Amino acid sequence: MRVQLLLRVAFFAALSLLLLIPGVAGAGREPPGPGDGTFSVRSGKGFVRIIARGTIIGSVANGQVRVVDRSPFDDRYPVVRGGKLKQSTFNSVTRQGKNVRFRLGGGMYRLRITGRRINLSAVGRGAVVLDGDERYADTGLYSLNGEEFLPVPYERIGLPLMPEPVEGRG
Repeated sequence: MRVQLLLRVAFFAALSLLLLIPGVAGAGREPPGPGDGTFSVRSGKGFVRIIARGTIIGSVANGQVRVVDRSPFDDRYPVVRGGKLKQSTFNSVTRQGKNVRFRLGGGMYRLRITGRRINLSAVGRGAVVLDGDERYADTGLYSLNGEEFLPVPYERIGLPLMPEPVEGRG
């Protein structure tokens, strides 16, 4: 009888813990707000740099990814996998090679990518720099704030990562 009671208590404690974990894991995460811009790259070839507060996910088929966590003491940690580890410090990581993937969630980051088949999506506020690789006829496509996809230009350009102003609001 006593064993059954202990098993019931353990079962309900474990169930309570499982129900509590998703709420704690999402605490402190801010959903994209009206002050956030969006940016994405499809099959990019060349150079992409993003300095922003927000969330960025993506991959590069062959190249180098360097991430600097500009707020290393918050509870958000960048995840960079694949390729080979080239350098790692308490607030930065550089990986190089094939199939490098990254997920930077909700913090302040500086992301620098050089390579081929760059695919990424970003939501937040900051700045973007693009520069297509002149060795390729097709440098990929990019879109800012959900607008039409445009070719990645051969000359270096800078873009603001913020929403377009809405007419009528002041």
